[in-house]
Amino acid sequence: MVEQALASGQPLPENFFKEVGTSDIRNKGIQNIFVGIGLFIFLWAITGEFGLGCIGLLIMFTGFGQVVIHYTQQKKDEKLSTDFPKKNEEE
Repeated sequence: MVEQALASGQPLPENFFKEVGTSDIRNKGIQNIFVGIGLFIFLWAITGEFGLGCIGLLIMFTGFGQVVIHYTQQKKDEKLSTDFPKKNEEE
């Protein structure tokens, strides 16, 4: 559909190629942590098997990984912005 719009000369919205923000990763991570905890408790309580409940732990630890990525990427972005001066500062 995008190719057809470009071929016919139709403009695309400004935020069409918008990248995912880092806060989106953090929010998704926090959501996955709590979904994982709830799924773990639910599956363990319903089946009585710890192994089946561990499916929820898998989702929970995926969420922890997303939160860690958010905070480490934020520090990396801040370091990069201080390492390279802006164009206006060079002149």
